[in-house]
Amino acid sequence: MTDSYETLYSELEKLRYENADLRMMLDIVRENYDLQSKLMNSQRTSVETGNKGKKASLRWQDTLDEGKLTSDLPSTSLARSSPLTVQSLEKSFPLRNTDRKEPLGDSAQQSQEGKATADSRKLERLVGEIAFQLERRILFFVFPSQARLYGFTVLNIPEKILQVSRNSVTGKVDEDYRYELTQRHQELMDRLRMLGYNAAVHAPFAESIVNAYGILKQRPDAYSAEELGYNNPEFLRNVVIKATPSKSLKDVLCLFSCLCFMARQDGKSLFLW
Repeated sequence: MTDSYETLYSELEKLRYENADLRMMLDIVRENYDLQSKLMNSQRTSVETGNKGKKASLRWQDTLDEGKLTSDLPSTSLARSSPLTVQSLEKSFPLRNTDRKEPLGDSAQQSQEGKATADSRKLERLVGEIAFQLERRILFFVFPSQARLYGFTVLNIPEKILQVSRNSVTGKVDEDYRYELTQRHQELMDRLRMLGYNAAVHAPFAESIVNAYGILKQRPDAYSAEELGYNNPEFLRNVVIKATPSKSLKDVLCLFSCLCFMARQDGKSLFLW
């Protein structure tokens, strides 16, 4: 009787965690659906107003509600005394081009153009970092006991599972360990697939994004505006929209959604250093 009760309790706990994961996925899917709908509406508006010489632009308020998802941020004294707002974040990461009415001199114009190029490059590196962080997070999830992941990629996970489960001396495969890693990989892929992730498509796509955009050159200072921005889903999603070409936007948003899901699932920051 006791064994039956414990078995039933264990199954109920498993279902409870699975339901929590599904609700989390549903929230992310809804966010992406709303975002894509607003993007389509913005693009339609841009076409309709094109003949009038007006350029439609995405505003923060048009894509996301300020303050949403900030509960994911660590509760620090800095976060309480200096709340994250669009204005405070944009001081460190300018996301919009500011119109100037007065003409600029050659030196001032060159300086402004150079700054705009540097800002654009930094945003691109953030997009590359998102792709890089997702790949690392997937690998760390599948191989939790692996200290170093040199040579590991999402595409060669099946090959690496066989490699790490084989005894280097005897060559014998630990079938139990191999099965455990295979199950972790399969379960994760099943969950990410619900967010639109396809390893055969998005793994090489993520690698191409990293190669094209690069990654952040250095880790931000602890509790700085940069670090808080890197762990703010609203801000990073806006970076993706600003820096990603329209033809790649859907797939980059998919990578970002998967990263957000895994961060919520393990309770850690979006970017792991």
